Amino acid sequence: MFEDAPRVVRFHLYDDLKARVAAGRHPLLCLLREVLEAQGLAVELCGDSPAELTGARLFPGFSVVRMVAPPNRRGVTFRRTYVEPFHDIEPVAERWNWAVARAVFDPGAIKEEKAARFLANLRKDRFAAMAAALGRDGHVYVPLQGRLTERRSFQSDSPLGMIAAVLAHDPVRPVIAALHPREHYGAVEIAALEEMVRANPRLHLARGEMARLLPRCDYVVTQNSGAAFAGQVLGKAVVYFAGSDVDHLSLRVADLGAREAIRRAPEHAPPDLAAYIWWRLRGQSIHTGREDAPERILAALVRAGWPLA
Repeated sequence: MFEDAPRVVRFHLYDDLKARVAAGRHPLLCLLREVLEAQGLAVELCGDSPAELTGARLFPGFSVVRMVAPPNRRGVTFRRTYVEPFHDIEPVAERWNWAVARAVFDPGAIKEEKAARFLANLRKDRFAAMAAALGRDGHVYVPLQGRLTERRSFQSDSPLGMIAAVLAHDPVRPVIAALHPREHYGAVEIAALEEMVRANPRLHLARGEMARLLPRCDYVVTQNSGAAFAGQVLGKAVVYFAGSDVDHLSLRVADLGAREAIRRAPEHAPPDLAAYIWWRLRGQSIHTGREDAPERILAALVRAGWPLA
C-alpha cells in the first residue's frame, strides 16, 4: 500500500515524552522503535506543535502521533487502553472506528478462571481504593467531556441533552454531572449547565472526583468517557450516548434509545464481565510487559497498511 514511501518514521511527541523515548524510558514507544529499526526503518524524534503536525501532512514517509488523528495516510496514532500497561496503535484516532469496536466478543473462547484472576488482579493493582469503597448511594454518575452544547456525528445527543435525558427517564435518583478536570469550558457552556441545575433540584455538579463518585453510584451515563471503562471494571452498568471501543456489554443509546437504556441501567448486570475485560485488554491491545508485545505492535502496523514483514 505504501511500498514507495521513504523508510523513515517520524515520532511526533511533546518535549517530555520525546526525552523519555530518547532516554529509553517509554515502554511502548521504545518497543515500537525497536520493531521499526529491526524492519530497516529509521526513526526520527520530532515535535508535535501545530506547525510541525501541519508540515507532517506533506512528509512522504511514515509518522506516529499520540491520541490525535495521523497527519496523513501513512501515519498511526497510539493511546493507552484506559490503564497501564495496555496500549492501542491504530490508523485513525476515533476509537469508535477502530476494528475492536466492530469485533465480536466471544466469551466462550476465554477460560473463566483465567479471566476472573485477571480482573481480580486489575482491581487490586489499579483500582484498589475504589474497589474497597464499592456500594450504591442512589445517584447517577455522569462524567462529562467537552463541547457540552454540541451533538457530533458519533453521538446520540449532545452532553447537555444526555443530562436532560437522564433526568427525564430516571425521575427519582440524584444526577451528578462531573466536569472533566482538564477540560476548558466556555462561558456559554457553563451558563447552560448552571441553568439546568437551577431548573432541576436533582442535578448536581462536580469537577473530577471520580474516585468518590464512581464507586458509590447506581450506574454510569456517558458519551464515551474513560471513567466509564473504570466503572465496567468495578462492575457498574454503563449507558453510552456515543460510539466507543469498550461498549460491547453496555447499554447503547444508539441501539436501545435513551429511555430504554436508562430504564434498564439500575438493574443491568454486565454479562461475562471478567471475560470481556480480559478480551479487551489482554486479547485486543498491546501489553508492553509481555513477550508478545513486539509481535502485536508489528501486527498493528501491518493492519494499518505499513509494508512490513
